[in-house]
Amino acid sequence: MSSPEQPTIISTRVIVEHGPDIALLRRASTGEFAGAWELPGGKVEPGEDIAAGARRETEEEMGISIDLLPFQPEMIDNRPILDGKHRGKWYKAYGFIAAAASRDLTLDPEEHEDSIWIPPYEALALATLSQTSRKAILELGALCSSQIKKPSTREGFVIS
Repeated sequence: MSSPEQPTIISTRVIVEHGPDIALLRRASTGEFAGAWELPGGKVEPGEDIAAGARRETEEEMGISIDLLPFQPEMIDNRPILDGKHRGKWYKAYGFIAAAASRDLTLDPEEHEDSIWIPPYEALALATLSQTSRKAILELGALCSSQIKKPSTREGFVIS
């Protein structure tokens, strides 16, 4: 596990719900994790409360206000970073669940190029869903109002 001497990146992933769906954002086609689908969230600033960082990052990325559900954040990732610009640092990610009053998002095109509202079980079927987002949905999905199981009355689905 991490020690006090290891620089640590604290990150968040937020399952934002609106009705039975959750929001996913597609990373811009250039830069780190280009084209991957992910839950909103991001890095917590040094000295910033983790929940405050989750709210700030999510609202910045989506351009809407959210209400975080009041529960202890779940650690969804805890590992060393082995490559890339943060190599040698430790990565910890915490998952949250939030409600959105609107589906009308305003994305920063330098960070994200697309968004979808999708049931959690369909999100898990996306091949390009980020590892940390997949972990968040699997570990926190049972707490979501929409849950992660596919409704038995719905026919199959296609995801591009």
